[in-house]
Parts: sequence; C-alpha cells; structure tokens
Amino acid sequence: MSFITEHNQKFLEFRPTIRGRYFTEKQTYAGCVIHPGVYLGQNVLIGPGTIIYPNAVIYDGVEIGRNCVIDSGAIIGAEGFSTRMEDGKAIRLKNVAKLKLEMGLR
Repeated sequence: MSFITEHNQKFLEFRPTIRGRYFTEKQTYAGCVIHPGVYLGQNVLIGPGTIIYPNAVIYDGVEIGRNCVIDSGAIIGAEGFSTRMEDGKAIRLKNVAKLKLEMGLR
C-alpha cells in the first residue's frame, strides 16, 4: 500500500472520539470562532481571534496562535510527505516535531 493510499484511507476512517471534540454548529470557543464540522484533537491550543472554517481537522497537540485563519477542509498536524533516497529507494521519514502555527507580522 502506498503512503498516499494509506494516508487517505486513514482520513476516510477518521472519526471523532472521546479524546477530542467535534463541532456540530458554529461556536465561539476560547475567544475564537469554530464552524460546523471542525474536529479538534486532544491537547489542541487555539489563540483568541482565530477562525477555523468548516470541516477542518486539527490533530492532537497542535498549537494555533492568535488571529490565524484555517480554511475549510484543512488538515493540520497529520503525517507529512518527507522522503529521502537511500540505496536507490525512497524512504519515508516520519515527522516527530510538534506543530505550532502563528500569525506573522510584516
């Protein structure tokens, strides 16, 4: 099974559990706006003023700073596509760092 097939299958089977929270209606939550269909995993931190549009999935342990915008259907904190070549074969590298998003000022 290829990585893409495996990842997409994992997403299709993904269901909110008691560990996280699935939003069924638009809510103000901890100073931010969360639209219907959003799933927040365990230990997700969201700063005030952030907007998360419908059907986004935020996996466990992600930190989102203040005044960020997460678009509809975004998947944040899922396993990445990092690979490297070793002995002529592509080796998949697992991402193990914590993900933190912040709004940049210019």
